[in-house]
Amino acid sequence: MGHIDLPRAERGGFSSISDARQAVRDLSKQIEESGFPEGTIPDSARSHRVLVSIGTSGYAVYQIKSNGNAVFETILEAR
Repeated sequence: MGHIDLPRAERGGFSSISDARQAVRDLSKQIEESGFPEGTIPDSARSHRVLVSIGTSGYAVYQIKSNGNAVFETILEAR
Protein backbone atom coordinates (compact mmCIF):
# COMPACT_ATOMS: atom_id res chain seq x y z
CA MET A 1 0.00 0.00 0.00
CA GLY A 2 1.18 3.52 -0.71
CA HIS A 3 2.20 5.84 2.07
CA ILE A 4 -0.57 7.40 4.19
CA ASP A 5 0.36 9.84 6.92
CA LEU A 6 -1.91 12.30 8.74
CA PRO A 7 -1.62 15.13 6.16
CA ARG A 8 -2.55 12.70 3.37
CA ALA A 9 -5.42 11.30 5.45
CA GLU A 10 -6.71 14.82 6.11
CA ARG A 11 -6.63 15.59 2.36
CA GLY A 12 -9.36 13.01 1.92
CA GLY A 13 -11.36 14.31 4.87
CA PHE A 14 -10.35 11.54 7.27
CA SER A 15 -9.68 12.27 10.94
CA SER A 16 -7.14 9.49 11.41
CA ILE A 17 -4.56 7.49 9.51
CA SER A 18 -6.33 4.22 10.36
CA ASP A 19 -9.65 5.49 8.93
CA ALA A 20 -7.90 6.50 5.70
CA ARG A 21 -6.07 3.17 5.43
CA GLN A 22 -9.29 1.22 5.93
CA ALA A 23 -11.07 3.33 3.30
CA VAL A 24 -8.25 2.65 0.82
CA ARG A 25 -8.37 -1.09 1.59
CA ASP A 26 -12.14 -1.12 1.06
CA LEU A 27 -11.86 0.87 -2.18
CA SER A 28 -9.08 -1.37 -3.48
CA LYS A 29 -11.18 -4.47 -2.74
CA GLN A 30 -14.14 -2.90 -4.56
CA ILE A 31 -11.93 -2.11 -7.57
CA GLU A 32 -10.58 -5.67 -7.60
CA GLU A 33 -14.08 -7.16 -7.50
CA SER A 34 -16.04 -4.71 -9.68
CA GLY A 35 -13.57 -2.49 -11.51
CA PHE A 36 -13.14 1.24 -11.11
CA PRO A 37 -16.26 3.05 -9.89
CA GLU A 38 -18.17 5.53 -12.01
CA GLY A 39 -16.55 8.96 -11.83
CA THR A 40 -12.97 7.68 -11.98
CA ILE A 41 -10.91 10.13 -14.02
CA PRO A 42 -7.55 9.85 -15.78
CA ASP A 43 -4.74 11.87 -14.17
CA SER A 44 -4.00 14.66 -16.64
CA ALA A 45 -0.42 14.94 -15.34
CA ARG A 46 0.46 11.24 -15.73
CA SER A 47 -1.15 8.99 -18.32
CA HIS A 48 -0.61 5.78 -16.32
CA ARG A 49 -2.58 6.98 -13.28
CA VAL A 50 -6.24 7.41 -12.41
CA LEU A 51 -8.00 9.37 -9.68
CA VAL A 52 -10.82 7.78 -7.68
CA SER A 53 -12.99 9.79 -5.30
CA ILE A 54 -12.42 8.83 -1.65
CA GLY A 55 -13.56 10.26 1.68
CA THR A 56 -15.27 13.64 1.71
CA SER A 57 -12.71 15.68 -0.18
CA GLY A 58 -10.05 13.54 -1.78
CA TYR A 59 -8.89 11.36 -4.62
CA ALA A 60 -7.08 8.07 -4.25
CA VAL A 61 -4.35 7.89 -6.88
CA TYR A 62 -3.86 4.49 -8.51
CA GLN A 63 -0.99 3.72 -10.87
CA ILE A 64 -1.83 1.28 -13.66
CA LYS A 65 1.13 -1.07 -14.10
CA SER A 66 2.15 -2.56 -17.46
CA ASN A 67 0.50 -5.87 -16.48
CA GLY A 68 -2.82 -4.06 -15.88
CA ASN A 69 -2.72 -4.14 -12.08
CA ALA A 70 -3.81 -1.00 -10.24
CA VAL A 71 -1.58 -0.02 -7.30
CA PHE A 72 -2.55 2.63 -4.73
CA GLU A 73 -0.07 5.51 -4.58
CA THR A 74 -1.39 8.37 -2.40
CA ILE A 75 -4.34 10.61 -1.55
CA LEU A 76 -4.73 14.03 -3.17
CA GLU A 77 -7.07 16.84 -2.17
CA ALA A 78 -9.94 17.31 -4.61
CA ARG A 79 -10.13 20.80 -6.07
